[in-house]
Amino acid sequence: MAFDSYAFSIMKLAYRSICEAYAHMTMPAEGLSAAIVDQFPENFGRNEMPT
Repeated sequence: MAFDSYAFSIMKLAYRSICEAYAHMTMPAEGLSAAIVDQFPENFGRNEMPT
């Protein structure tokens, strides 16, 4: 929907759809990143902020 509405210059719908898609992507990203850190803890400092 985001791409189609953008391609047809329906900008309000495109913006709304892109924001919704962006919000949904954080859910699988959190689980995936946690699994990667759990699998390779030696590569990641727990509770350390990057500089």
